[in-house]
Amino acid sequence: MISIDENIEGNVVFNCPVCDKKLYDFDNGDGEPCPHVAMIYSDCVGDICHTSNASGIKKLEKKISKDIKDGDFGVEDSMERFADSSKGKYKLYNITTSGMSCGPCSNTDLYLIELKVKKNKKGK
Repeated sequence: MISIDENIEGNVVFNCPVCDKKLYDFDNGDGEPCPHVAMIYSDCVGDICHTSNASGIKKLEKKISKDIKDGDFGVEDSMERFADSSKGKYKLYNITTSGMSCGPCSNTDLYLIELKVKKNKKGK
């Protein structure tokens, strides 16, 4: 897992390590995440905010949803185990931002990024 901690004022935007496009901008709610984002979990929302149709992601989503419902908050552990068992196909990014609002506040988003995308039969 890669952890990023930032003290930032204003909008927080991080770019995809694969294509360098914006991962997702929660502050502005700008559209869909980049295509390499397999799953996003936000502790501020307390739930999964995005899932792709990539192999195994729907099964992981069901497990995490069950963990949340059962009060077993092993979301980060579940996502990290999935990434570790993917043989380099996925990497988990833990992005924590903090700043001041009416007082100190912070938010952690977990991004499961698909690093290796299957090529079609023509190699594209």
